[in-house]
Amino acid sequence: MLAGQFRGYSVERLMRFLVALGHDVEIVVKPKKRGAAELRVAWQ
Repeated sequence: MLAGQFRGYSVERLMRFLVALGHDVEIVVKPKKRGAAELRVAWQ
């Protein structure tokens, strides 16, 4: 995983890694405003 290889890891497992490293994980689902729906991942 340190080399950027994420195959074989579920999304749930990746989220658990982030929590174990002291990060909050937030998933927000909302209706689209207009145009095409989008997927966005933000890191702070």
